[in-house]
Amino acid sequence: LDWNSKDTAFAPKVRKILVGPTLKFDIPKGFFDVSLLYYKEWNNNGIVGKSVEFDPTYRIAMAWGIPFNVGSVPLSFEGFLNYTGKKGKDGFGVKTDPETWTDMFIMADVGQMLMGKPRTLRAGIGYEYINNKFGSKEGSTGSETSTPMIKVQWHF
Repeated sequence: LDWNSKDTAFAPKVRKILVGPTLKFDIPKGFFDVSLLYYKEWNNNGIVGKSVEFDPTYRIAMAWGIPFNVGSVPLSFEGFLNYTGKKGKDGFGVKTDPETWTDMFIMADVGQMLMGKPRTLRAGIGYEYINNKFGSKEGSTGSETSTPMIKVQWHF
């Protein structure tokens, strides 16, 4: 379930249900999962003042976290990749396109290297790519995101 809203002019009020099987691959360290999901979404378009019920579709979802070392530096390659099929028409009456969304990071276990405390402080670089964000039409304004990122995690 994904249940949220925002106080903006668009006033989104997302409601999603995703249900389906997940294959969990047996890899030596870390994890690698692949899911085939039924996807149903309801939302709100505050600009035109109407609720939107999208057509049911599917999502193929992958998630991974694979630790490795380069010399004595503990690293991990982690992230996700989602592909969501066409959802019918959006709140403006425009047919949606399939969406691709991925986040990938190489993270270093800084806590282990500096303090001898594994998985306490992690830092790394990553990349996010989204094509047809929210199912928007290919080439429309804001439909594509390509963002390098720096990530720091502090686990208490």
